[in-house]
Amino acid sequence: MANVNLKSLTTVLGENASIDDIPVTPTNIVSCGSNEVLKVNSLYVANIDGTNSATLTVDVYDGAAVDSYLSKGLSVGAGGTVTVVTLDTPVYINEGQSIRLTASATGDLAGFVSYERIS
Repeated sequence: MANVNLKSLTTVLGENASIDDIPVTPTNIVSCGSNEVLKVNSLYVANIDGTNSATLTVDVYDGAAVDSYLSKGLSVGAGGTVTVVTLDTPVYINEGQSIRLTASATGDLAGFVSYERIS
């Protein structure tokens, strides 16, 4: 996997992605393709259940193993929202990596991410 030289950019596209119902198995919300890098500017997760709290795990996955965790077992209160990534603390995702979300229960959490696809 090669890192993109940020000084020789040709394209920067603003994009969003969402998962309406985060499952109990790790699920990609964004994936980085060949010859690009993703700059994740914000990642929000809302508890859509309204009655029960749920826990959230957010990891960076390289296709074979978890590279790191952005959150693990983070509690999201009923009807609440948590911010995992902000513009003040962006995260770069390299070629072949993805950000995955996992909920403690199906039907409890929804996620939204805003990012730049850079190549």
